[in-house]
Amino acid sequence: MSTGKGRQKKLLNHINPKVGIVLINWNSGVKTIHCIESIQKPESFQYEIIVIDNGSKDGSLEKLKARFPDLRIFENKANMGFVGACNQGLKYFLEKQTPYCILFNNDMIADENWLRSFVAAADRYETSDILGSTIAFKNMPRLYNSTGVVMNFSGYCWDRDFGEYVDDVKRQTGEVLAVSGGSMLIKTRILSRVGYLDKDYFAYYEDLEFCLRYRRILNGNITFVSEAKCFHEYSGSSSSVPVFRYWLTVRNFWINIAKTFSLSMIWRYYPRILWDRLRGEIRNRIRNKQYKFLCIEIVSIVLFFYYLAKNVKMFFAKDYSKNYEHLLVQSQGYAEINISHIEKESKQKWKSY
Repeated sequence: MSTGKGRQKKLLNHINPKVGIVLINWNSGVKTIHCIESIQKPESFQYEIIVIDNGSKDGSLEKLKARFPDLRIFENKANMGFVGACNQGLKYFLEKQTPYCILFNNDMIADENWLRSFVAAADRYETSDILGSTIAFKNMPRLYNSTGVVMNFSGYCWDRDFGEYVDDVKRQTGEVLAVSGGSMLIKTRILSRVGYLDKDYFAYYEDLEFCLRYRRILNGNITFVSEAKCFHEYSGSSSSVPVFRYWLTVRNFWINIAKTFSLSMIWRYYPRILWDRLRGEIRNRIRNKQYKFLCIEIVSIVLFFYYLAKNVKMFFAKDYSKNYEHLLVQSQGYAEINISHIEKESKQKWKSY
């Protein structure tokens, strides 16, 4: 897909949109352009696309402005993280009284019916205020990336059907525990009560926490929309900083337990969770002399108690797991992910969407 200099494209943005679409850009202008172009199709409803730029230094802004002169771009001087940038977009569309806001990763490519199907489902499922879509791999379109997010009693969460063949697992539209923030529709009416994405996370796990907070506060439904399809270039934005990414995922794993488990769940499952980390991750880091990662593991365990104390008032206000504990995967231990299909498919050449 060309992004040649001098080629400009007028966006189909409207003053009073029914749907707002938020894209986060950080040193990935070409991906963002491709993402926007995949969305740009006339619809029966009005919508607006905005980009939150997290302090890009690679000329992303210049590329975006040259390609889409009328694109609304929020230019952050520093990297606000996925959470901070998404919250900017959510606040913008809430203030505009836009009914629906979609958080969409900039390394996604939308299917031609993605937006239409998403909005139709949001209209149809009135009691669902958060909806997610079918996400397949961009370079392995026969495999699912996500059909929702699941979590077990050890606090490990993963994308449902990750790495499974689309033809083998025929997922139907229906309720899920949570959905991926990479393609998430939020009805802005809930933000005044539920709040925004939790800034403690910066990135990773924030979508799960937001979904579970919504369940706790409003006891509403979360719906996976099978017809709304998009394609994801897996592991993009943070691949060049593995230590930082490891820090976020491990720290946020413990933060998530402190924020989403009830006291009774922590009492029942914390000893096993801690033992698994000591026996698995920490022992491996010592054995492989990966001392940076070892320090991250230890610091994150300590931080768990800080966030536990920070949230203590919520525990006594309500049993914060009662609205979704029945939806957790009935297991303990590490995430249940099958990567054999990914290894097989990655050796083949497929059309890139």
